[in-house]
Amino acid sequence: MYDHKKLSNQLETLSNNNMNAKKPIRIVVLGQCGVGKTALVSRCLQNTFPQDSSSGKDISHRYNMTINKKKTVCLDIVDFNDKNDALISCADAFIICYAINDRKSFEAIDAYLDKIVEANIKSPKIGIVGNKIDLYNDREVTSTEGLELAKEINSLFYETSAKVPVIDVRQVFYDLYQSKER
Repeated sequence: MYDHKKLSNQLETLSNNNMNAKKPIRIVVLGQCGVGKTALVSRCLQNTFPQDSSSGKDISHRYNMTINKKKTVCLDIVDFNDKNDALISCADAFIICYAINDRKSFEAIDAYLDKIVEANIKSPKIGIVGNKIDLYNDREVTSTEGLELAKEINSLFYETSAKVPVIDVRQVFYDLYQSKER
């Protein structure tokens, strides 16, 4: 015999949990093709470096992050492919990546900032990430240039390598979440 009361209690619990649950923080990762967006996301989620990361599709990942060993928050991390600007208007925060060995990818940051402005997002939280610092001998963008841009637009700034992590790339996502909560 089917227990209707048990189902009713389960649905009520589910409903209450959904009402109390915060909506995930959506972080959209922007940047030109080849700067290492997918690798950065992969390093954050699985602590791996993908050998082939040229999907060409928007990929959304759910990631539960523990904050201060007490609180777990849900991040919706979107690996953006430049073909669906509508995703920008749904974002809570952004990571804009460039490759330190590719000046054009750094210069393209302005176009991504314009898209964020056009989406009319109130007080967007942004992290600028100079990726591929393992290729420091081929550097075309200095750390100072990245830092100055970040200061100019009031954003966070990091240099790292998704291939050979210098900082735990999860720190970028953690700090962006923390800045969004303030």
